[in-house]
Amino acid sequence: MYLRTPKRYTSKGRRRRIFSLRWWWLWLLTAVVVVIGAGIWQNRAMFQEPISNTLATLIAGEQNRVATLQAP
Repeated sequence: MYLRTPKRYTSKGRRRRIFSLRWWWLWLLTAVVVVIGAGIWQNRAMFQEPISNTLATLIAGEQNRVATLQAP
């Protein structure tokens, strides 16, 4: 009995594209992340205050929670 080799394993079966969409999306998303990161880095003073306020609020809440757990 002769078994045929599937087309995807033959030399003519799977042709490669010149531009793979997977690599194209990778490069596009990398560029977007770099541009956003550079924008945040250039304007870090603008982002620093709201983030520090949010962290201070979260830390105060956790300190309050720990204080009530340790209460006699």
